[in-house]
Amino acid sequence: MDDWKVMGTYPDYNDEAYHEFKRWSDVCEDIALYPEANVRLVKDEQGGVRVEISRALISYFEGTPGEF
Repeated sequence: MDDWKVMGTYPDYNDEAYHEFKRWSDVCEDIALYPEANVRLVKDEQGGVRVEISRALISYFEGTPGEF
Protein backbone atom coordinates (compact mmCIF):
# COMPACT_ATOMS: atom_id res chain seq x y z
CA MET A 1 0.00 0.00 0.00
CA ASP A 2 1.33 3.43 -0.95
CA ASP A 3 1.80 5.81 1.97
CA TRP A 4 1.10 8.93 -0.13
CA LYS A 5 -1.62 9.79 -2.65
CA VAL A 6 -1.14 12.34 -5.41
CA MET A 7 -3.84 15.01 -5.23
CA GLY A 8 -2.60 17.25 -8.04
CA THR A 9 0.20 17.55 -10.59
CA TYR A 10 1.45 20.79 -12.09
CA PRO A 11 4.03 21.61 -14.79
CA ASP A 12 5.85 23.92 -12.36
CA TYR A 13 5.44 25.48 -8.95
CA ASN A 14 2.70 28.04 -9.57
CA ASP A 15 -0.35 29.56 -7.88
CA GLU A 16 -2.46 26.47 -8.55
CA ALA A 17 0.09 24.17 -6.92
CA TYR A 18 0.42 26.51 -3.96
CA HIS A 19 -3.36 26.72 -3.47
CA GLU A 20 -3.76 22.92 -3.64
CA PHE A 21 -0.96 22.50 -1.10
CA LYS A 22 -2.45 25.19 1.15
CA ARG A 23 -5.95 23.70 0.89
CA TRP A 24 -4.78 20.28 2.11
CA SER A 25 -2.64 21.90 4.81
CA ASP A 26 -5.74 23.74 6.07
CA VAL A 27 -7.72 20.48 6.07
CA CYS A 28 -5.02 18.90 8.26
CA GLU A 29 -5.21 21.73 10.75
CA ASP A 30 -9.01 21.51 10.82
CA ILE A 31 -8.89 17.84 11.82
CA ALA A 32 -5.95 18.23 14.22
CA LEU A 33 -3.22 16.65 12.08
CA TYR A 34 0.16 18.26 11.51
CA PRO A 35 0.32 19.62 7.94
CA GLU A 36 4.11 19.26 7.78
CA ALA A 37 3.78 15.51 8.37
CA ASN A 38 0.73 14.90 6.16
CA VAL A 39 0.99 17.14 3.08
CA ARG A 40 4.00 17.53 0.83
CA LEU A 41 5.14 19.04 -2.46
CA VAL A 42 7.36 16.76 -4.53
CA LYS A 43 9.40 17.97 -7.48
CA ASP A 44 9.58 15.49 -10.36
CA GLU A 45 12.35 14.84 -12.89
CA GLN A 46 10.75 17.06 -15.55
CA GLY A 47 10.64 20.11 -13.28
CA GLY A 48 6.97 19.79 -12.38
CA VAL A 49 5.53 19.38 -8.91
CA ARG A 50 2.87 17.24 -7.33
CA VAL A 51 0.87 17.65 -4.14
CA GLU A 52 0.64 14.48 -2.06
CA ILE A 53 -1.27 13.64 1.11
CA SER A 54 -0.48 10.96 3.68
CA ARG A 55 -2.26 7.68 4.40
CA ALA A 56 -3.34 9.14 7.78
CA LEU A 57 -5.18 12.00 6.07
CA ILE A 58 -6.70 9.70 3.46
CA SER A 59 -7.93 7.32 6.15
CA TYR A 60 -9.77 10.16 7.88
CA PHE A 61 -12.02 10.53 4.82
CA GLU A 62 -12.32 6.78 4.21
CA GLY A 63 -13.30 6.06 7.81
CA THR A 64 -10.55 3.45 8.12
CA PRO A 65 -7.86 3.21 10.78
CA GLY A 66 -4.96 5.48 9.94
CA GLU A 67 -1.44 5.96 11.14
CA PHE A 68 -2.13 8.46 13.92
